[in-house]
Amino acid sequence: MTAVPEPARESREVFRKHHPGLLQSDEQVIGQFAVRQPELEIVLDILRGNLDSPSCQHALILGPRGQGKSTLLARVAAEIRTNPEFAPRLLPVRFTDESAEVFDAASFWLETLFHVAREVEASQPEIAAELRATRADVIRRWQDAPLEESARAAVLAASERMDRRLVLMVENLHVLFGRRKEDFGWKLRASLQSEPRIILLATATARFAAIDDARAPFFELFHTVSLDSLHTEDCRRLWERVSGESLEGRDIRPLEILTGGSPRLLVILGQSAERLSLRGLMERLAALIDDHSEYFRTQIEALPALERRVFLAMADLWQPSEAGEIAARARLDIRTVSVMLGRLRKRGAVIARPERKKQLHAIAERLFCIYYKLRREQNEAGVIRHLIRFMGLFYSSTGRLGWFLRLLDEARTTPEVREGLLAARTEHPLVFRALEQETRGRLTVALKMLSDAVDSLPEVEPSERTRLHAVLMVETGRMQLRLDDAESAIATYEEATSRLPARTVSDLAVAITRHLSDRAFAEAERNDFGASRKTCELAMKRFGANETPEVQAYLVVALMCHVTLEITMGPLAAALARCDEMAARVDRVPEALRPGLQWLAHSFRAQALAEHGRTDAAVAEFRSAYEVFLPANDMMLGDIQNLVPDLVAAGASPQELVEVLASDRAKAEALSPLVAALRLQTGETVRVPAEVLDVAKDVGEAIREQVDGAPHPQRG
Repeated sequence: MTAVPEPARESREVFRKHHPGLLQSDEQVIGQFAVRQPELEIVLDILRGNLDSPSCQHALILGPRGQGKSTLLARVAAEIRTNPEFAPRLLPVRFTDESAEVFDAASFWLETLFHVAREVEASQPEIAAELRATRADVIRRWQDAPLEESARAAVLAASERMDRRLVLMVENLHVLFGRRKEDFGWKLRASLQSEPRIILLATATARFAAIDDARAPFFELFHTVSLDSLHTEDCRRLWERVSGESLEGRDIRPLEILTGGSPRLLVILGQSAERLSLRGLMERLAALIDDHSEYFRTQIEALPALERRVFLAMADLWQPSEAGEIAARARLDIRTVSVMLGRLRKRGAVIARPERKKQLHAIAERLFCIYYKLRREQNEAGVIRHLIRFMGLFYSSTGRLGWFLRLLDEARTTPEVREGLLAARTEHPLVFRALEQETRGRLTVALKMLSDAVDSLPEVEPSERTRLHAVLMVETGRMQLRLDDAESAIATYEEATSRLPARTVSDLAVAITRHLSDRAFAEAERNDFGASRKTCELAMKRFGANETPEVQAYLVVALMCHVTLEITMGPLAAALARCDEMAARVDRVPEALRPGLQWLAHSFRAQALAEHGRTDAAVAEFRSAYEVFLPANDMMLGDIQNLVPDLVAAGASPQELVEVLASDRAKAEALSPLVAALRLQTGETVRVPAEVLDVAKDVGEAIREQVDGAPHPQRG
C-alpha cells in the first residue's frame, strides 16, 4: 500500500456521491470519470448513430442504486458539450433525480422546456430568456389552448431554432412512469418514434414491466446498457482516483467485497480514508458508518412502513433469503412480504436470484447490512468483526514467520537498555557522535567510535562505570550485527558474559539471536537453503542453552526456518524432529507467545506429514492443532488459511476438514469463509452473506491453485 504525501491529500478533489456534475465544470466531470469507459463508448456510439438518422435510437441505462448511472449521464453531458463532433449537433437536457414535477405528458414537456432554458443560460442567455417567457406564456394560457400540444411544440421549436437535437436525460424512468397517467407512456412513445429531434437517454434501477411487456409502451423501444458491479481492476482505479492511495496486489479485494463493487460506496469509503490499513479496516468501517449514518438512515426512512419492515428483516438476516424466511423475521404473512419484495425490487433496493426453483432475496447495497448490524448490536457485530479480520489476513502477503516475528517484537521490552543508552549519549560524547555517524550510514566509523568510547569511560563510581560499559557493549554488538558480522557480535557477547551483568548479557544475546533468525529467514527467502541451514545451526549451537525467554523465542524462529527447509528438502523424520524440538521449547519462551508456538508445532507437523503423503496422519495432527487454535490470534488465523489448502492439495477430504472446523462453533464462526469454501468444494449449496461468499470463492480459488500445483501423493 503506497501512502500519498499530505499535500496531495489536502488538495483531494470532492467527488459527488449523489448529484454528479452539480456545480462542477465539464473538465472536472471528465477528469473524475475513472471507470465505466466501455459503457460510455456504447452510449456515445448510439448518439453518434443518431446525428443524421431520420429515426433515433433511444437508450436505457440499467443498474442498482449506487452503480454510477447518474455519473455516466453527467459524463455523457460533458462529452456532448466539449466534443466538437457532438457540441454543434446535440444539446444535453438533464432532468432532476425523479422529476417530481412531472405527472402527465403536458408537465413532461413543460419540464423539458425549463431544463433546455437552464442548459443554454450561460452560452445563449437571450434564447434562455425567450424560452422561459414562452414557458410562462404556455402555462398562463393552459385553459385556452391544449397545454400538452403547446408545450411540446415549444420544445420542438427550440430545437429547430438552435438546430440541435435534444438529448433528454431522465433519471429513474421506472418511477417516473410508474405513478403517472396510463396514457403518458404511449404519448411519449409516439413522440419519440415520430420526432428525430428528441433522443431519450434514461436510467432505471432494474428492468420493469413497461419495457418487457409486449403490450406496454416502451417494449423494444430502448437499447439497454447494464451497469454491473465494478470488477477488481476498476475498483483499484476508482479507489486511487478518489483516495489518492495506490493499492497493490490483492489489497483492493476486501474493499471490492465490502462495497459489492459499488462506485458510490467506494467513493464514500475512499473519501474518508487516510492511509487505509487492512489491519484497521474494522475501525475504518465503524468510522464510516458513524460519518454516513444520515445517508443510510434517510434511505431506510424513505421507504413506506411495510417495505421498511421487510427491508430491515432482510438486513437482520443478512444472507440471501427466501420469502418465507423474511416473512418469519418480519412477522408478516408471506403474501404481504411477496408484494413488498416486488416493490423493493422495483426501487432497486433489493435484488433477487433463482436457486433450485426458489427465489432468494438480498439487499442490493451491501453496506446497509453492516450498517444495520453495527448500529443495532453496538458491539461490532461478532460475525462482521470475524469477517474483517479474516479478510485482512487472507488478502495480505504476511506469512507465518512474519506474523510470529511481529508478535515477538511486541512482546519484547528492554527499558533498562533504552534508559542506559540515553544516559550514555549524554554522558559520553563519543557515543553521541557514533550514533550520529550511524544515522548517516557510516557504520564502520560509528563502530570505531564505540570501541574508543569503551577505552575512555569516565571516572565514576564502579557501579555506574559497569552500567555504561554494559550499554556500550550492547551498542557495539548491535553495530556489528548491522554490519552483518555475527561472528564478531558473538565474540562481543563472549566478552560480555565474563565481565558484565546478566541482564546486559541477555540483551546482547537477544539482539544476536534475533539477527541470526532474521538472517536465516532472509537466506531462505533468497532460496539460499544451505546458508540458511548453517545460520540456524549456528544460532542453536551457541544459544540453545540460553534460558532468556526472548532468546528462546528467536531460536524458535530459526527452527521454523529449519523446519520449512526440512519439509521441502529433507526426510520426514528430520522435519518431525525439528517440530518436536519446537514443541519442547514451549515453556521457555515468553508466556504471551506460548499458544502460538503450540499451534505452530502442530501445524508444521501437519504440513510435514501432508508433504510426505501421510494425509490421514496430517489430518489427525490438524485436529490436534485445532484444539489449541485461538480465533483472536492473528498468526494462527493467517496460518490456518494457508494450512487447509495444503491439506486439500495433499488429498485430504474437504468434508473431513469441515467436520474438524465445525466441531467448535465459536472457532468456526471466525473461519466462516474457509468453512464455506470447503463446503462449496463438496458441491454443497451454501447460504451465507454475499460478502462471506465472495471471500469463500477466493479461498476456493486458492485451494484449487494449490491442488493443481500439488503432486497428489497417495493417502497413507
